[in-house]
Amino acid sequence: MRLPAWTRLSNRGLDLGTFGLGSYYAFFAPKAGTNPLDYVFRSRWVGAVMLAAWAAQGLGGWLKRLPLQQRLAVRAAEPGTVSPLEAAEGQILIFTGWHALLSPILFFAAVTNLFPELRGLDHWSVPVLCVGGVVLSLIPTVFVRLALSPAKEETPSWRSGRGAEFAADQILFFSYLVLSLTIFGNPALFQGTKPFNPHGILEWMVALFLLAPLLWLALTWFFVPFRMLLLIEELGTWKSRLSVLLGMAPLIAKYIVG
Repeated sequence: MRLPAWTRLSNRGLDLGTFGLGSYYAFFAPKAGTNPLDYVFRSRWVGAVMLAAWAAQGLGGWLKRLPLQQRLAVRAAEPGTVSPLEAAEGQILIFTGWHALLSPILFFAAVTNLFPELRGLDHWSVPVLCVGGVVLSLIPTVFVRLALSPAKEETPSWRSGRGAEFAADQILFFSYLVLSLTIFGNPALFQGTKPFNPHGILEWMVALFLLAPLLWLALTWFFVPFRMLLLIEELGTWKSRLSVLLGMAPLIAKYIVG
């Protein structure tokens, strides 16, 4: 069964968007001698955008659930087909766990940018606020996981239409690109790293053979959780792996070249 056109375009658009962001930040930023955290973060505007991206994961998961489950049910009814959820059950479990780690990071980065006075706060309520923040920050993860479970309750008809899934895909698309921008836009990832600087064809072959697969694996596992609902029907296929590799290529090249 063919996927909706916007789903395929959103998935490919993520790769192109990540490649574009990665190309810029890998090769044109940061400027030497600058303190990256001073000009990338420490901004209420950045905090507001990051908080919107955090909330977009939950909203996107909530909107995506019904149309996704309906499409998967139709696909499962076809003879000789295996549900993508069953085929990628192990990966979904792992990526959900990673999502539960990434969501608090994005949430607290957003909050501390929106309210910078919280950074130096010394009060008895801080531990309580932190625990409450962790619980709150996991709400998007819950909705993303629920989107991968059949819905049994009665729901409004508009939530099962294609318009709901279109909106969900665009919201999830936005969330993933913000995550990419905040990560790629943090030059601290690039400053202080030792360039590989291989010399000769043999050393280049060894560098590419050993370093690229490791970086690909690490970056793929880091970024996939926030795009899991857009990849779910291709998760684990070589098509999706190669597209993610293409999107991450500039960052991989940056670490190899230095």
